[in-house]
Amino acid sequence: MRGTSSKFEVGKASSSWTLVNVLRIEVIYGSRNMMRAMSETVKTV
Repeated sequence: MRGTSSKFEVGKASSSWTLVNVLRIEVIYGSRNMMRAMSETVKTV
């Protein structure tokens, strides 16, 4: 019982870490795309 519960805790922690990493990647790529779009609009103007 104790082993399964600890394994479940580890699984929850790893899943939350993956969520954090995915969110971080999304933010980084989103800001990069925003910068690129802004530079493109500046070029056109």
